[in-house]
Amino acid sequence: MLKKCVAAGKITTLFFRILQQPFQNEEINSNSNLVENALRDLDKLVIAVTESLKDNVEHNVGEELESELGAMERAIEEAAARIAKLWDSSKQSHTGVKLEVSEKVLDSCTALMKAIVDLIRKAKVLQEEIVARGKGSATARDFYKRNHRWTEGLLSAAKAVGFGAKLLTDAADNVVKGQAKFEQLTVASQEIAASTAQLVFASRVKAELQSKNLQALAESSKAVSLATGGVVATAKHCAELVEESTVLDFAHLTLHQAKLLEMESQIKYLEFESLLEKERVRLSAIRRQHYQLAGDTDS
Repeated sequence: MLKKCVAAGKITTLFFRILQQPFQNEEINSNSNLVENALRDLDKLVIAVTESLKDNVEHNVGEELESELGAMERAIEEAAARIAKLWDSSKQSHTGVKLEVSEKVLDSCTALMKAIVDLIRKAKVLQEEIVARGKGSATARDFYKRNHRWTEGLLSAAKAVGFGAKLLTDAADNVVKGQAKFEQLTVASQEIAASTAQLVFASRVKAELQSKNLQALAESSKAVSLATGGVVATAKHCAELVEESTVLDFAHLTLHQAKLLEMESQIKYLEFESLLEKERVRLSAIRRQHYQLAGDTDS
């Protein structure tokens, strides 16, 4: 292609030089045809190379999808196993409120992961049905090649689900260890719910409306949504539990620490009492002004 470009460039340059010379009809026509032929040859080569690259991309995308679906399943299984280990570890190292919080968090994450595993399996069954129905006598590779945009959408969704599983597991790990806020768990669960919704949508595009496998996938999608809601509700509830235990748990304090906290609490109490009194005065003044304005309007 580079050689063709150089040749076309040289012929075109020569042609413009001829145009700058005294008018010679035959020479102009001859060189014009050379330029046209050179550009036509270059155009044909560009089309051929583009089609070759396109075929290669479409050919590879099917193999990449199969590989990514396998990687996605492994990522989900690894995430589920990691959560199970976190559960065992928390039982050995945590007590009281910390143990209760850890169990609730990991229990909700486990339920969500199970729902996702079920959805992945049903999505794979539906995908196999779509390929079997759509390829006819051709191969699955040919089907992916003909429908490379759909395949790329499914591939993107599979990658998103795998990433979401890791994000959720990392969030659960950090929350249980006290290294992250519960909001991180909420965001991670919503992220994985969005990625599974993307997978369902991509699967649904080429599925038959009456497909039983599609209906099963839709049910699994609802289960994922419910499990996601469970994680969000659990995160909120556990945040409240931790806050309450932090506020009311003073058993571990020394005499000096207890005295300092007492003084800090008394200072805050006086500050809030002062603010309350100022706001009461302000409210009273606003009400007087309101009554006066209301009286002027009536008169």
